[in-house]
Amino acid sequence: MKKIKIFLILGAWLLIPKNTYAQSTNLTISVTVGEQISKLYGYTSPEAEVSLITDPNVIENTQSDSTGYFEFANFYISSRTSEMCLEAVDRNSRTTNPVCIPSPSQEDSNVSIGPVILPPSLTINNGYFIVNQTVAATGESLPDSEVRVSFFSEDKLNLIPKTYAFALPAYTIKTDSKGYYSLNLPSSASNTFRIFSQAIFSNQPSPKSNTLTFKVFSPFWKLIIFLIIIFIIALALIGWFRKHRKKSIMVVNNYPSVIDYQLENIPPHIVSKLVKRDSDRLR
Repeated sequence: MKKIKIFLILGAWLLIPKNTYAQSTNLTISVTVGEQISKLYGYTSPEAEVSLITDPNVIENTQSDSTGYFEFANFYISSRTSEMCLEAVDRNSRTTNPVCIPSPSQEDSNVSIGPVILPPSLTINNGYFIVNQTVAATGESLPDSEVRVSFFSEDKLNLIPKTYAFALPAYTIKTDSKGYYSLNLPSSASNTFRIFSQAIFSNQPSPKSNTLTFKVFSPFWKLIIFLIIIFIIALALIGWFRKHRKKSIMVVNNYPSVIDYQLENIPPHIVSKLVKRDSDRLR
């Protein structure tokens, strides 16, 4: 009986195909949900870290080359994604403003999008300056390209709590071979100023960089003169109040004699009560 069981087990093993296990290990399941983008490309400053954000929790990163070119190839986006956003961090850890573009429609498949031109990065050396002090602005953009820097002043007319921005002439400068640019901004008058920059690509401006605000104050000696004037006015007011207070004390000190003069025709018992009351008040 044992021999029959052994022969049955051996027969079942021989009937099973030998390549069944190998076929199961090579099985690949691929599921695609959403739309495929064959390529999304553009330009920014050289060697920048470029991030692609398609959903709040989905971020892809790449690095631009020495010319500022970057590319995201063969990626998928959710059918619920309405836009894709790009931003870059340059070699000095300055972040550009994000640029968002609408996602392709579901009818489009395997599309290529670009070029997307990212705005320059921009910083200034301080936020507060004295008149005629150097205001240095620096940033990065596409190498050997033009950058337009727009400049605005803010004025508050009289006591009206409204701020009016006046556009000043824009500056057009060129980046060097590594994408760096810099310029000195005017600071000849005390005011509040705002600036932003844009890269010029194929004669068209890129989206704006982050907008920076800085303030220019009058020289310190003008502030000192103003404080001295305020101090003199305060001393004059203090002197006037002290003089007025001394006159008041003199009137109070003469009060008993005035009472005696005015009370001659009043009955003695009433006069004594009034004098006693007033004497107690003056003690």
